Order: sequence, then structure tokens, then C-alpha cells
Amino acid sequence: AQSGRIAAWDVRTGKSLAPTDVPGAQVVSIAYSPDGKRLAVASQEGWTGWAQEFDIATGKQVDEIRTTDTEFLHWK
Repeated sequence: AQSGRIAAWDVRTGKSLAPTDVPGAQVVSIAYSPDGKRLAVASQEGWTGWAQEFDIATGKQVDEIRTTDTEFLHWK
């Protein structure tokens, strides 16, 4: 996504989950927690990168790391 907005749906119900805005021009990685309650998002713009954790039910951010070392944002 290049819009800075993450949208997700519950695949069992088709219900849209809370959309989430993220900083940066480009989302580079997304990962769900094992229990499915949190979403980790890595985004970057130029030499600045963010790794954020969101509560999926509310779309609220619960943690953030900001860095200029964007290599760590490209999870494998």
C-alpha cells in the first residue's frame, strides 16, 4: 500500500476491521500476532522508517519504533 492506510477484514465473517493510518509513504511489511489480536506494520519514507503495533479490534496504535536504519523494516 502506498496510501499510508491499512485495511483488514475478518476472513470468516467478511467484516471490515478498524482501518489504520500509518506514517510514511510506503508500507513494506505486515505481520499478525499469533493470537490474531495485534498487527505489526513497517513503513518508510526516504531514510526514515517506523515499526508500529496496532490493536486489530480498535485500530489504535499500542507501540512504535522510529528509526533511520530502514534495513530492519524488511522482515523475512
